[in-house]
Formats: sequence, C-alpha cells, structure tokens
Amino acid sequence: MAHGDITHTEIPFDDMQRAMDFYRAVAGWDVQESPEYEGYPMWRAPNQVSGGGMGRREEGFSTPRFYVEVGSVDDVAARATELGGRLLQDKDPISDTSWVAVIADPEGNQIGLYEGSMPEPVRDTVTMSHGDITHVDIPVTDTRRAQAFYGDLFGWDIREVAGFEGYPMWQAPNGALSGGLAPRDASFTQPRSYIHVDSIDEALTIAEANGGRVVQPRQAIDGSSGWAVLEDTEGNEMGVYEQTPATDR
Repeated sequence: MAHGDITHTEIPFDDMQRAMDFYRAVAGWDVQESPEYEGYPMWRAPNQVSGGGMGRREEGFSTPRFYVEVGSVDDVAARATELGGRLLQDKDPISDTSWVAVIADPEGNQIGLYEGSMPEPVRDTVTMSHGDITHVDIPVTDTRRAQAFYGDLFGWDIREVAGFEGYPMWQAPNGALSGGLAPRDASFTQPRSYIHVDSIDEALTIAEANGGRVVQPRQAIDGSSGWAVLEDTEGNEMGVYEQTPATDR
C-alpha cells in the first residue's frame, strides 16, 4: 500500500453479531474476531486491497469511517491542521510498527489515518469482485477547498471529467479504489463507502430480508453501471455499486 491508498473501512455497531450476520449476507464478507482483537471483528475483501473492521458505537464514532495509508501519521496530522483541518484522535499504536489517528477535514468530515505495513496486493489486473470496497464519496460545501486539502494531504489528483461536472474524482495509487467529492445536502452529510456487488437488486433484497432498508433505490450511472444506498441493521448508510462485465454488454 502507498501513501494515499484507502486501506480500511470501520463500521460502528450496537449489536456485533447482528452486524456481522448482515454483512456476511449482503457483501459476502468473512467477518471474524481474532484473539488479539476481541470485540473488533474484521474482514479482508476479495481483492485483498480493501478490508475493514467493526467497532462498538461510541461518542466520536457514530458513522462509518475510512482510513488512508500515509507515510507518517505525525506529518500528515500536522499538515492537515495547517490546511484548516483538526486532529480529533491523537496517534494511537495498533502494534509496534503501526499507528492510527483521526482528523476532521475543513468540511467537518472524519477521516482516519493509518501508518504501517500492509500486505501488497497482486496488481497485474484490477478486477473488482462482489464484496470489494470500490469507491468513497466525501460530502463538501466548498469543492475547491476540498480539492486543495486532499490533493495536498494525500497526493490525490482530483479532477472533473466530462459527463460528471460538479463531481471531481480521483484514483487511489493502488489502482483499485477511487472516490469523489459530492455536494453536501440533507441526505448526504457523512463520507460514504461503496461495496461492489454482482447485483444491486439482489443486494437490496437481501439487505431488507436481513433487517436493513433501502435509502436510495438503484440509480443508473451509465448503460453499464449503477449505484444505490442501503441502511444496515445498525443505522449506518452504505453504498452499493454494480458494474456489468464487458462480456455481458
């Protein structure tokens, strides 16, 4: 993993087993506790790039949070403050060789920072599978300010592309994950991660059958892709994304 890669997604829960069962059903994640991290079940997505964990909901951690790989938590946290952000959670060790911290950007969004070693994924081809975290959306009120902040902090080359005016995007260094800056509104106030699924319709049906609900029905992006938003059993909003394979078009 390189500086600027999105490496981890953290999901808050009130009922750990309920949350584990929900994401096993909807995303196919093999969510498991490990002896050294009891009460914090984790998974690794099929692409071996994205992954995440589930932690008990508490003050300061009430919505899903993604973490960005950085060369130095100290340097990035200091630079974030210089750029108008804030340090919300001081640098905290995970092990002897890895650390995390949490910052708020100038828009008030919480972003996690991770410093340490991660397994290197095979990058011969970047193929997304059911259960991979594929994209993150960050709500903004000042697009230029957000572009400058994230471009400086993480090296993201954030640009508008034809057909998506007003929604600048970037590709993370690992070539697998991407993201966009979207206007903040009443229905979009926190960063949102998107899970790649084989079928949005099936994912939403499974979500409802397992105690979730549909927040945003399927929306077409183009003739071969679409997205939707669901709410899990814990009240967290997660996006789902479907891309029709080229051979099926």
